[in-house]
Amino acid sequence: MNKWLGLILISVYPIHSYAIENGTSVAWDNYNNDDIIKLYSADEKNACSGTLIAGKYALTAAHCVVEQSGNHNIISKIKTARGQQHHIIHNNVSSGYDVEEDEVGASYPDFALTELEHFVDATHIHFFADLTINPFAEGDSIKVFGFGGTGEKLNYADFTMTELGGGSLERLDGEMVNTSHTYWGDSGAAWLNSNNRIVAAHKGSGEYGLGAITTRETYGTNLFYSRDFILNTINGWHYPTLAYTSNGKGTITVQSLHSAAYGTVNDIAYTTGDDVQIVGGTCTTMTNIKPFATCTYEIESSGGQGSIVLGQASDGTDEIIRINKPMPTSNDDEGGSLGAFGLLLLSGFGFIRKKRHHG
Repeated sequence: MNKWLGLILISVYPIHSYAIENGTSVAWDNYNNDDIIKLYSADEKNACSGTLIAGKYALTAAHCVVEQSGNHNIISKIKTARGQQHHIIHNNVSSGYDVEEDEVGASYPDFALTELEHFVDATHIHFFADLTINPFAEGDSIKVFGFGGTGEKLNYADFTMTELGGGSLERLDGEMVNTSHTYWGDSGAAWLNSNNRIVAAHKGSGEYGLGAITTRETYGTNLFYSRDFILNTINGWHYPTLAYTSNGKGTITVQSLHSAAYGTVNDIAYTTGDDVQIVGGTCTTMTNIKPFATCTYEIESSGGQGSIVLGQASDGTDEIIRINKPMPTSNDDEGGSLGAFGLLLLSGFGFIRKKRHHG
């Protein structure tokens, strides 16, 4: 039997449910999480979660950024861990996403790579898994980081990867391992596997059942089936935009997201500024670097500022890692604080096909 047949949403969620409930709170602005982005509508009443990709893209859910019937208040800007805000200038919506189908059921793949007006300062990035191989592994641990209506307090929930059967091949399911789960506002968050690699984009979750028997399902878009879309959209390096040396040395890891249509790539990086030098690393010795492969640069600096230019992105902009740049604050560059986040009050009964849209 199809897993959706006969299931009816029986819960009405109170206001305090607008969060990763019972999740683990983490510092948003530390070096491990500063690539996680919060996305807002213009009036800041709608919000989703996202992850910085290639310096100026945000991986999020397509249903966050595509206008739907009755919801014209789509996501249009982002806020970073350090209080900077940037507008979205273009939404690259995953091939195959159908907004009309999503309004009455569920459409996969449901993710977007939104292009930002400026590069975002981030010292840490999460890399994609090798999406040339299906990352599905029954029972593998999954973490989902999101804001889910908690204002700007970052939390994560734990799951194990599972397959509920039926539905789209592009759907990936997560099974709760404790009482933590996602909710509205977590849509678009990256699913990180046990190797801390991105395997999916969060679509939604919900509590369903008949009578006294209920279950909560959590589901996202398996990015394996959209690997060509990711490569063709980015067609460049995925990298931290900031890096710092310690005792004069540092190691920087980057990932190739160059389009497979152009074949493999080789290192062409160079430095600017008198103080920074590339002295080694696997990027300098590897040949024919394949899509989704990672490699490293070993650098030296006496503490001064400089840059590594990895190459040029497909839009002609330089892919720059700034070395030892003073840590940005909310008042630097184009930064500025957003106003208070208003909760979008969404509660009530509904059928499962409609409920599946929400994070």
